[in-house]
Amino acid sequence: MKKKRFIIGGIAIVLLVAGIIFLTRYNPAKPEEMPKPTEDVSELVTVLELDTADEISVVSDELDITFINNDGAWEIDGVPADDVSPSKLAAFTSNALLYTTDTILTDADLSEYGLDTPSLTIMIKDGEETHTVFVGDKSAVDNVYFASADGVLFTMSYYQYSLLINDVSYYTEYMRLALGIDTISGVKIKTNDRTIDIYLPELTRYEGNVWQMREPYKTLASDTFMDENVLPQLASISLSEKADTIGDERAVMTVTDNGVTYEFKVGSSDGGSVYVEYEGRAYKEPAANFAFIDAETFSFVNKLVSYVNINDVSSYTVEFDGKSYKTDISGHDSELKFMTDGKDKDAETSRKLYSEVIGVVATGLYNGESLGETIMKVTFKGLNGAPDSVVEYKQVNEYTAAVIKDGQTIFVTGIADVNNLKDKLKEN
Repeated sequence: MKKKRFIIGGIAIVLLVAGIIFLTRYNPAKPEEMPKPTEDVSELVTVLELDTADEISVVSDELDITFINNDGAWEIDGVPADDVSPSKLAAFTSNALLYTTDTILTDADLSEYGLDTPSLTIMIKDGEETHTVFVGDKSAVDNVYFASADGVLFTMSYYQYSLLINDVSYYTEYMRLALGIDTISGVKIKTNDRTIDIYLPELTRYEGNVWQMREPYKTLASDTFMDENVLPQLASISLSEKADTIGDERAVMTVTDNGVTYEFKVGSSDGGSVYVEYEGRAYKEPAANFAFIDAETFSFVNKLVSYVNINDVSSYTVEFDGKSYKTDISGHDSELKFMTDGKDKDAETSRKLYSEVIGVVATGLYNGESLGETIMKVTFKGLNGAPDSVVEYKQVNEYTAAVIKDGQTIFVTGIADVNNLKDKLKEN
């Protein structure tokens, strides 16, 4: 059975008592100084309570929203159900169907409370019955509003009022997506000019670098750029704010998270915002969440031009200036042993030297410049099925060398850095 509770008899008694007290204590005063008669109750009193309803409408100068009960599921008229936050909708309906108070107003002059011209009207249709709630002025003393429910005057808490007064955008703004910063395994960005495809391969052991790139180059991706400029931004995407359109599409991004692929069409920017389409609907996101889409390709790649994990190498040979330096490597991890030209070498010193060999850093991407003579060549022999790898440094000009790794020319580096590596190899 639907509940309907009204304070009628008790109010009549209170009015009678208040009138007697008023007459016995009458002391003429200016109208604005006279206190408003009220009844402060020790416990919350239920003014109006409904288990459910068929329809709730909220009307003010700025609002005209209708909530419809569709077989037990509340919806906003004219708004697709999956565009509305379930939690916000539940909070509204629970507060629109139940009104309690700790203060009953016993002064019937509605103009004193702004209830002669209410700022908010709530109409609740329940079968053949209609219940009306009016909200008037805000109290100048307490954080409450003056209200009436089916003629009963009471004070409404600011919290309840704030849940009743929201426009449609409030209900349609909620987190629709939550990507995991630790569960994303792939990011692909496609524009008219380029495709960047970065993925996380299956890891069989700890690596110094984990992210790899398929396009536009088959090389290592930058862990630092992914960890600082891509993953946190992707995890911040919420699709909480709807938009009408995304404008001109400029990129398509797919993100793989926990084996599920999500596709975003990225459109125009507007100040600090960017417009994005997801599953056929437009949203407005902070531009910072998609800023990496416009980053230079060089930002996405790992800058180590000749990185090869030491545990995948049985030996490496460095050739330059007509000389050759070969180092054999045996053992594993902390037990690695090194031998150069048949002589045992100090393990710690040899590890540092290997770090120098694979530590040459790119200064930019190769742009098709003519290649000159080979300045240095490094050959890594694979171990336990790992492939061999060859890196050559060829002169571009007096300051720059191109790096050719396994037949692919991706980077350029400084000739001074290559010469610095030569000096360290000579010293050892």
